Amino acid sequence: MKLQADLILTPGKRMQALCEARGISRKELANRLNIAPSQVSRILNEDTKSISSDILIKMATEFHVSTDYILGLEQKSKRKDTFRCG
Repeated sequence: MKLQADLILTPGKRMQALCEARGISRKELANRLNIAPSQVSRILNEDTKSISSDILIKMATEFHVSTDYILGLEQKSKRKDTFRCG
């Protein structure tokens, strides 16, 4: 299966799209995640090579998506809230 280039988004681009879809500014996002606005800007602008797991988890929780979605490992943005055992 061949992926189209326009479907492949970086974590920064996915995070930026989530903010835009919900009308949240970078400053507001920084406040919600309890991190510096400059750190949010570096992530969204892709000026940083990695995102800490703490920030990734906070972002996923804030937007009700999975960390895999932010990382580009899955295409759907809805997080499953039901878990199955066994």
